Amino acid sequence: MALSPEDPGAILDRYFVPDFVYCNDGIEIDRQRMEAEIHTFGQLAADGRIQRIDQLSRQHPSAHPHGR
Repeated sequence: MALSPEDPGAILDRYFVPDFVYCNDGIEIDRQRMEAEIHTFGQLAADGRIQRIDQLSRQHPSAHPHGR
């Protein structure tokens, strides 16, 4: 999504149903948080299939109420 001029919401609509459930470290992530916080990087094999995925996320402030 970061490298595309297309709206992130349109990209999510292409691959996910509107009420999808995505869990990261046991925390459910809704559509809005998915657009803002999840960064996925992939490496493709020579035949175009996914060979490796690395995913990063920022902690939502509500996950750590004391700022930790």
